[in-house]
Amino acid sequence: MKRHQERNLEILTAIGEGRPLTQRALAQRLGVAVGLTNLYLKRLATKGLIKISEFPRKPHARKRLRYILTPKGLLE
Repeated sequence: MKRHQERNLEILTAIGEGRPLTQRALAQRLGVAVGLTNLYLKRLATKGLIKISEFPRKPHARKRLRYILTPKGLLE
């Protein structure tokens, strides 16, 4: 299995655990930079394996994202 495939599987597993997950926490878990984690997440969303949605937030607060496995992502 190639390195990026292993990371994709690690990300899907982390999201599937159902606990709130930030990009920073996921990056630390993977041992990679936050920017690279962002790239992995966008690729998984493009492939239809995860859905990225925004949490409701207070005005002027940082954007908060939620990562959800899709049925296709569950099969992966």
